[in-house]
Amino acid sequence: MSEGAREDPVEPTGHVVTEHPSFNKPWTVWFPLLTLGLFLGGTILAMLPVWPFDRFDYCAIQGDGFITLNRLLNSWPEGLWWNLTQLGDAAVLIPLLSPIVLLRPQAWAAALAAAPVASLFSVTFKHLAAVPRPAAYLDPDQFIVIGRTLKAKNSFPSGHSLTIFTGVIAVLVTLYLFERSWRLGALTLAALTIACAVAISRVAVGAHWPLDVLGGGLLGILSGIVGAALAARYQRWWRLQPGSVPRCLVGVILLLMSLSLFYQAFEAPYLAISFVFSGLCGLLATPWLMQGCRTRWLPAPADGNRSTLS
Repeated sequence: MSEGAREDPVEPTGHVVTEHPSFNKPWTVWFPLLTLGLFLGGTILAMLPVWPFDRFDYCAIQGDGFITLNRLLNSWPEGLWWNLTQLGDAAVLIPLLSPIVLLRPQAWAAALAAAPVASLFSVTFKHLAAVPRPAAYLDPDQFIVIGRTLKAKNSFPSGHSLTIFTGVIAVLVTLYLFERSWRLGALTLAALTIACAVAISRVAVGAHWPLDVLGGGLLGILSGIVGAALAARYQRWWRLQPGSVPRCLVGVILLLMSLSLFYQAFEAPYLAISFVFSGLCGLLATPWLMQGCRTRWLPAPADGNRSTLS
């Protein structure tokens, strides 16, 4: 064993108990709050000179750039962008990230803890900004739409960009609490590259303005940090014993989500690689979550019911 390394303690039952770092350090509590305050304060100060906010000017200054970028990105196959953009859907991302529970349960818990924060940001800012979607402002013939044509006034921020960055940052921040290695560095580079590709896909499919994507990514980073802080500071809610009711319930929900993705793959307009892969990831993690559930809820047969040979 290398110098400074230590083994995880083992319970009498044989289960390994991983020691989790505490978030009692000052930065782990104040950094997310300080970031949120700076973001909100900066947003308000930036908007004061031009208040009331002109939503159509927001669209107008991005119109030409959006059309150019949309057409440039669509030099790549439509199926690629369609699959990438699905990874920004929480129903796809949660099963996709679930195998991390086999190695570091706290990382998946961080993503789950960050989800309500991300949802709050998304709903609040979409309602306050009320920015028209590109298809509601531009002539649909000017750009390429992949999938459904969205025309609602809820463009800012991009929910898919917010979701993918929330999940990725929550997992990465948690992993960095435990180790620093070249493998984690390579994983970070790959994960952030995928997250950026998913965010850019929202422009490629014609669903969002470029600034929507940027805003969603920033809010996602903040949500991920908050989720990691919550999972590390409050651990009882996710450190569930095998066979416990909440853990079995989470396993059942993940199983249903995974099976639903396989069903949706058959009805998808493109080859739904993202659905199938995410569904397989969910099925991989489900047995770990549901271990002990069968023995807890299905009683063993009584000795008197067993047939014996005399």
